[in-house]
Amino acid sequence: MFHQSISANDAIQMMHLSMLGAPTNSWIEFSGKMFRNSLKILEKNLADLEAAKPREERTDAEQTRIFNLHAQRQQMSKAYTNNVKRLSIELPEMREHFLQRGFLDVVLQFKAAGLDPAQLTVSRVDTSKLTDQYQGIAMRGGPLTIWFTQNQTPLDITLTLVVAKVSDHGWVFVQDPKLNVHPVQGPAPEPR
Repeated sequence: MFHQSISANDAIQMMHLSMLGAPTNSWIEFSGKMFRNSLKILEKNLADLEAAKPREERTDAEQTRIFNLHAQRQQMSKAYTNNVKRLSIELPEMREHFLQRGFLDVVLQFKAAGLDPAQLTVSRVDTSKLTDQYQGIAMRGGPLTIWFTQNQTPLDITLTLVVAKVSDHGWVFVQDPKLNVHPVQGPAPEPR
C-alpha cells in the first residue's frame, strides 16, 4: 500500500498510512502507552533509589537525585496532559504540513537516488525486526525494510519504515520513511 501511494503520487493515501492518518483516539492510545512505559521506568528507578538507603543516610547528591526524579515525574505528567489537550488543535496542522511537505520529502528521496517510484516493484519485505514490545510497550512494531526491483533488476536500495500496529486502525508508520541508498563502489567518475 505504501508503494502504491507513492507511485500514484497520492499524499492523502500516504498520510493515512502514517500515524498522522490515525484517528485522535489512536494517537491518545499510542502516546498514552509510551507515557505509561516511560513513567514505569522512572518510578522503578525512583523506588530503587529510595529503597537503597533510608533518607537520613543518603548523601546530598543521592537526595538531590531523588528530588529530581520526583520533579521529572510531575513534569512528565503535566506534559502528557498538555499534549493530549493540544492534540485536537495540532493534529490538523500536522496533517496539513504532511500533505504540503512531508509527502514531498519522501518523493524527493527517491528522485535524489535517480528513481521514479512508479517504475519500481516491491521485491521483498523484511519484517524480522518487528517485535511485540515496540519501544518497551505491549504493541507490535519496529522497523521493516522494503527492497525494490526496476525492470526486473534488483536494486541495492531499500526503504525503512518504522511501523506500529495501532488498535482500531491497523499498521501505521510512526517515523519518517528513510530511503537507504548504498554508496557506489569502485573508482570515482572522471571530472568534467
